[in-house]
Amino acid sequence: VRFLDSVPAVAVGYFREAAQELIQQRGAVEALAAALAHISGATSLEQRSLINSEPGFSSMILSCSQEMHSISFAWRGLKEQLGEEIDQHISHMVFIKGKKGVCFDVPVSKLKEVQEKWQDSRRWTLSTATQLPELEQSLRPNSGFGNGGGFGNR
Repeated sequence: VRFLDSVPAVAVGYFREAAQELIQQRGAVEALAAALAHISGATSLEQRSLINSEPGFSSMILSCSQEMHSISFAWRGLKEQLGEEIDQHISHMVFIKGKKGVCFDVPVSKLKEVQEKWQDSRRWTLSTATQLPELEQSLRPNSGFGNGGGFGNR
């Protein structure tokens, strides 16, 4: 906001008429938000993972009606509805704090397909994350197949 104070009054005068027209057409908040987005270069936004900011991914939340003792329980629930091949498209699955859900990423190109196939049940609900929930702290940050989770890494 301080940067607005540094704009000379003369410069503001040049844009006053255009600003009034924009406010009449779009409303003050919409006009200012569009102008700020344009100035910042945010004319197109690429969807990113909420887990690790990877472009081209959308984060989803699978909520469970009971605490899960193993992440494989979530995998099983997803595969029951979305098919065995879904594991090829899901990445970065992590427990939500309290272990009554998981957060994971899917490619944006698969998001609509997942949403259309999925049916919420008494046990499971699936939603697109709008903000990252509080996650469980992993005891083994590199756990998993091929990442330190085998017999050779004791």
